[in-house]
Amino acid sequence: MYENFFGFKEKPFKLVPNPDYLFLSKSHEEALAHLNYALSQGDGFVEITGEVGTGKTTLCRAFLENLDDDTIAAYIFNPKLGPRQLIKTINDELGIPYKTDNTKDLIDNLNNFLMRQKIRRKKVILLIDEAQNLSKNVLEQLRLLSNLETNKEKLLQIILVGQPELSEALNSYELRQLGQRITLRYHLSPLNFRETIDYIQYRISIAAQKPGLKFDHAAYRPIYRYSLGIPRLINITCDRVLLTAFGLGRHKITGNIARASVKELKSRGIVKRFQLPDWKTITVISTAAGLLVAAAILHQPLRKAITSWVSQLADSPQLAATVVNPNPTATGNIMPDITSDDPIAKVADPDTGSVAVSVPTYGTDEQTAQGTMSDLQGVSSPQQTGSRDGGSDETAETILTSPAIDDELEAYADESEPNAITKLADYLTAMDIRNSRYSALQDAMNLWQTPIEVQPYLNSLDDDQAFFRLTTKPKGVFMHRIETDLTMLKRLNMPAILELFPTGSEEPGYLTLSRIEGENYVFGSPVKSLPVVADADQVNLYWSGVAYLPWKNFLSIWGTIPKRSSKDSIITLKLLLHDLGFSDVEINDEYDRWTRRAIQEVQAKYGIPVDGFVGPLTKMILYQEKQTFEMPSLIN
Repeated sequence: MYENFFGFKEKPFKLVPNPDYLFLSKSHEEALAHLNYALSQGDGFVEITGEVGTGKTTLCRAFLENLDDDTIAAYIFNPKLGPRQLIKTINDELGIPYKTDNTKDLIDNLNNFLMRQKIRRKKVILLIDEAQNLSKNVLEQLRLLSNLETNKEKLLQIILVGQPELSEALNSYELRQLGQRITLRYHLSPLNFRETIDYIQYRISIAAQKPGLKFDHAAYRPIYRYSLGIPRLINITCDRVLLTAFGLGRHKITGNIARASVKELKSRGIVKRFQLPDWKTITVISTAAGLLVAAAILHQPLRKAITSWVSQLADSPQLAATVVNPNPTATGNIMPDITSDDPIAKVADPDTGSVAVSVPTYGTDEQTAQGTMSDLQGVSSPQQTGSRDGGSDETAETILTSPAIDDELEAYADESEPNAITKLADYLTAMDIRNSRYSALQDAMNLWQTPIEVQPYLNSLDDDQAFFRLTTKPKGVFMHRIETDLTMLKRLNMPAILELFPTGSEEPGYLTLSRIEGENYVFGSPVKSLPVVADADQVNLYWSGVAYLPWKNFLSIWGTIPKRSSKDSIITLKLLLHDLGFSDVEINDEYDRWTRRAIQEVQAKYGIPVDGFVGPLTKMILYQEKQTFEMPSLIN
């Protein structure tokens, strides 16, 4: 409704688990790191818990989206199944055919599939969301499935994600055998106040097509107090805040607008939860209790005690105000209830006291921005109210911090010789291996014009792949690991972080291949003055063949089509193919043979595996084919 008014391509606070909007707070980063670590170590059981609305499902989708081609996943999000139904669902998710309902045969088919994948050096994981809904019989069946193993390792990794009740079930005496097999546990926490601010700014930046919205710093606190840092409640609150501002024709979100929106949500009973009473409420309750006790001790009738209490209220206006309105911060001009039953509702501006008209939810953005609301806005109201933040509401601006770039990473640059060239062998000899992954990632992100700042706790990650993924994700950049050669990288024509082993080192270092000039491969960032240059033979001498490709999912085509994807993603893919000249592709939500044939044609053109599946690598080349997205290239 308000997208065009604020300059959004879509609503930024939708209640859907879109991985594109995953904000990695410290807790979310650590949870994702636990998942990646468990995957790399082959741990049998992993448990991730979190309160309702903390972003567990979004985290699951983002984790699955970033799996490499060597990992096969079965994702179950509706686990209210019986033991036999569970095994059948797992087989369906993994594409295992079966012709029987016999549990033993179903497990045998699954075991045979897992053994074949182990021979192919593939990992297989089972991720169950909303796992608190699993019955004890099904949990026991999962324990039996964990017995599918070789002498050295598990054939199937099982990840259980759910609400705190899941932990209670796994810690019960009846399920102690399963509980003892949980090798990694992590509880997802709500956001703190600073993270709530960053979360709101992050979602707005993802959805924004142009700058057109400002949050006063005073607007964040009522949102945080109401939501308690739970992402789903933040989304509900912010959506209401934007709707209120839209109804008032305001592009600036003040503290008063935020409080008015929160007040409306409270009045509608969106969230009812236990809260500790404030001191005034405690005073009222204590006074009433004291009078009742006194009445009992002095043998006074209850009516007389109540009459005495009411008289005290009449003599104490402040106490009476507390009883009538125990939340004094919510007084003033509050936005009335706006519903579809009220086609034109008057909205009192909480900042000025003026009255605007809120159009119904079925109106268009153009009608809202230019029509009736603008004509009627500004009608005076007898009630006037100022800022409840001591006057700071009108002056406080949202503070946006730019990521800092570490100056010590410029140590190799020689300012006295801006055009100097360093040979690859010499650079690797002097390389700080531990710091090289940060330096290389910084170079790659500069090429994407997306500077980064690494959180200190991510530097302690030993898993380099997890380090790259977790660092780039908050910036909307994905990292795809690939084992390939220079010819393929040249065809893909995208900057890549290469895994290099300096002479005599057992640990890899990293450099970003930023461009190719004739026979020379140039490493580093254009903002640095000292490039590292090598020919193909020199690169192959040190390169392991592993490369990390940063990329952006410009059109939000999620999952691996057609294995794990939504209908919206298939439609978006078909629209993209249609733009690329594949006119035979019919625009619907079915992945038909015409679509597969078009994908295979594009895959063959770039020399990647022609399998008809749309994974990260295929998405990258499709975006390159479109030629309208801002993507860095190796060869200009």
